[in-house]
Order: sequence, then structure tokens, then C-alpha cells
Amino acid sequence: MNKKNTIQSGELKDQLAEITETMQREKIEFTPEMKVYFDETLARFTEGMTRGEMPVKKDLDEFVNKLKQWIKMSKEYRERYPSIEAMDSRSVELITEMKLEKSYDEMVDTLQNYGYTDKIPEKESIMGAIINLGPSMLEKIKNFNRPTILITPKGDLASKIQKLDSNKKYLNQGDTYFANPSTDTLWGPTSLKHIVTIVDGSPEMPKLLTDNDNHYLKIEEKHQYLTDEYKNQGMKMISAQEYAMLAQKSLRSYELSKNSDEIIDQNQAINLNAEHLTDLQKVPYVKWFSDDRRFHFDWDPPAAQIVHFRGRPSVQVIVT
Repeated sequence: MNKKNTIQSGELKDQLAEITETMQREKIEFTPEMKVYFDETLARFTEGMTRGEMPVKKDLDEFVNKLKQWIKMSKEYRERYPSIEAMDSRSVELITEMKLEKSYDEMVDTLQNYGYTDKIPEKESIMGAIINLGPSMLEKIKNFNRPTILITPKGDLASKIQKLDSNKKYLNQGDTYFANPSTDTLWGPTSLKHIVTIVDGSPEMPKLLTDNDNHYLKIEEKHQYLTDEYKNQGMKMISAQEYAMLAQKSLRSYELSKNSDEIIDQNQAINLNAEHLTDLQKVPYVKWFSDDRRFHFDWDPPAAQIVHFRGRPSVQVIVT
């Protein structure tokens, strides 16, 4: 092979020294996937050189350029999101693919539209916290039908429902129905801080149970199945407070798009988180009723059966 197209060991050593010096200066560490790529590529170069086969210059240039691009991206994201604990390029790719920055902007618009005035977490701190979830969890979130950032302001559920009902978006929309008062402990505790989560915000959720189980299992058994399914993935069931915010977000989306399909849970009942209940005598759920054009926060006894009973996963990002 023409020597002009190959490199010598000194050139490889110089390039690696430059990259190492840059990483040390910028305090950047290899992510697991980049470490694998670095080790495997360097081993391939070294093995070839041991056999007297000098690496092709094009291959070295590709290797070095990829490392430099990754270092540049890491530096930019670290400056942009100072709360990042460990830069992971795959995590950055995932939040970009899921369009989570846009989701944050949509959530802020919803909060402003419904009249929330408390200071909320900045985008930079939330995105940094999302990156800190790591690629393993973010890969799971990417499997959501619609990964959606929710900001649930501090306060009780009743105050959130008051905002939902005082700013109606749908023609002849009714006031939210509650089988038990919105202040009842059935719906969960008052939130003392802002809670940021990522939920599946798809208008309609897929069924996780078989057709047979969906028809014949008691609601208590379905609740436990869904709770365990999410818990095993490091997630939880969406709470009543979170759902109130997602309801507002979906109605705001409807208002902007005039697409009624944006309104969530028109044909299904969504199980609500019940971890706060020591004795599950009432299984809480919620759905949108098209007949009276409002959300129904309801419950059934453990032995009841509801065919279209599904869940929404939630992953906590930050509490502030």
C-alpha cells in the first residue's frame, strides 16, 4: 500500500495524546458506548501495526473526527445544561429524537394558558436531569407512544381542577366529575413541590393485557398487573395530580389544533396511582366522557370489571 495513504505509529500516538489532553482539560469522560468504540478501534489499529499493517489514513481521520465531534458536543451540552452529572451521547441523541425540548415548551405554554404563576424549573435544569436518567431508562421512555414532559405545580388537586374547569376549551365542556370530592385522600396527597415527570401522553393507550384477561380479570387484578408492569421498569402509574395536568395539556392541544382526537382517553379508563392507599377498597381511575364532555374521576370496588381499563406510565425527573 502507498505509504502516503497509511500512518505511522508516531502519528497515531500524537493524535491520541491531543485527544487525551483535550478531554482532561475539559473534564470530559468517556461514556460506556464511546469507551467501547475507542477501545475496539484502537485495538484494531494496534493489532494491525503488530503485523506490520499500518492503519489507513482515512480510517484514522474517521476515528479522530468522531472523537472530536463527540468532545465538542459534550462540551456544548455541558455548558447548556450545567446540571448534567455525566455526559452520555446516547442520552443526548434520545432526548433529541423524542423532541423533549419541544414538549417542555408545550408544557410551559399550557401552564401559562391556564394561569399558573409560580416559578417553574428552567428548561436547562430539566433537560440536564433527563440526561442524568441515563440511556437505559431513556430507551424505555422512547418506547412510549408520545413521550411527554409534565410539570405538576405544587398544591392540591382541587386547585388544578379549578383551573381546568374555569378555562374550558371544548364546546359545551362540563365541569370535571368526581365520585369523591377532589380533596379526598383517594386521589393522593397534596404536592408540596413542583414535580417534573415524563409520561406517555398519547391520546389513546395500548392495552397491556390479553383480550381474555381484559374481559374477565377483576379491576383490582388489572390494577396490580399494571402497577407491577411499570414498577419492574423503574416507573410508576400516573397520579391524579399528574393526570389533571395532562388533561389540561391535551385540551390545550385540542384548542390549538382543533383536532378532537387530541383529547385523551375518550374510549378507555385510565388506572390512577394508588400507592398512597393502605387498603385498596376503591380502585381509582379517570376517563373523558364524550356524552357530557368532561373528565370523570371515578372509582370501582376491587371485584368490579371494566373492559377498557389501561394505564399510563410515569418517570420522575426532578422534584423542586
